[in-house]
Amino acid sequence: MASRKEDALIVLPLVACGIAAGIVLYIPDCKSLQPVESTFDDVGLKIVEPEDGGAILVDSVTRNDGHYKAMLRLKPEGGEASDNSPLNLMQWFNFEAQGLPVGPGTKASFTILNCGSSMFNDWSGYQVCYSRDRVQWHRASTTNFNPSNGSLQWTLENNTSSMVYFSYYPPYSLEKQSNLIARAQATGKCRHHVLGKSADGRYLTCLVFGSSSQENSMNSPRKIKVWIQHRQHPGEVAASWFCEGVVDRLLELSGTDVKNENGEADAQSNLLDHAVVYVVPNMNPDGGVRGHHCTNAAGQNLNECWGGLNGVGSWKRKAPETEAAMKAMQSIGGPDILLDIHQDETRP
Repeated sequence: MASRKEDALIVLPLVACGIAAGIVLYIPDCKSLQPVESTFDDVGLKIVEPEDGGAILVDSVTRNDGHYKAMLRLKPEGGEASDNSPLNLMQWFNFEAQGLPVGPGTKASFTILNCGSSMFNDWSGYQVCYSRDRVQWHRASTTNFNPSNGSLQWTLENNTSSMVYFSYYPPYSLEKQSNLIARAQATGKCRHHVLGKSADGRYLTCLVFGSSSQENSMNSPRKIKVWIQHRQHPGEVAASWFCEGVVDRLLELSGTDVKNENGEADAQSNLLDHAVVYVVPNMNPDGGVRGHHCTNAAGQNLNECWGGLNGVGSWKRKAPETEAAMKAMQSIGGPDILLDIHQDETRP
């Protein structure tokens, strides 16, 4: 196997489960290798988009004397208006910065140059969200918006890790959503349904809490149907965190002998005796994965895709996500209460 006498060939004996075998290690002559640029010094200065929800454009990344500097731009997601004219929508960002200097006196500064051209272009008072472990998220108190040139800038000093994650708002991944759905249905306290598929072919799921049947339907009043849907706009990820709280609360109310924080009988514990609650965790999974703020994979704002289904409004194009939800609503005779959960985009 060794092609040169300078190379080494080592055979290590291995005995496992009573069978004699061997591991062959080939060790090349490292002296003959050509020198390359170091992988662990200045190389590694990167801005990376996560596979789920990543969105940023990079102008430049530099590091000099312990100062890391990144010049960035919001990433347009495309889209079409109701008159089919093109839109240049951009708001959401989500990325990880690699190769940051670590230690006292270090500084990492970031500038998004085109925030003044975003959908909601007044970023005054906004603070960037960041995390070192993607679990605990913090606000960058140094965030500053310059309305004269539309740039958003923030700085981290005395950095403690070489990689930091930044986002418009703490992201809620599709995997995290799948874990929530699996955890909920595994309790046996709700039912899982697939409403249809998104433009990219992802399943649109719904959790149903409470039974629609009555033990004595002739004498029992009809149950109220409550429909709660989240994240028509994928960048409004606070809706997913809200959904997690809704699901956990409904699981609590699905138990017996529900107590409040004072140990008393919970006044809301009989909610599911009178209502059936339909929870759609994510109306726009494609947009979330693609790093869009407003639209689905086809560039459609789902908020404007209901008119083509019910005859109201000017938008006549159908979106598979809203079409699936509308058919599901019609199949249950229409909800009595519909909650469409969004997020305040002027103060995210």
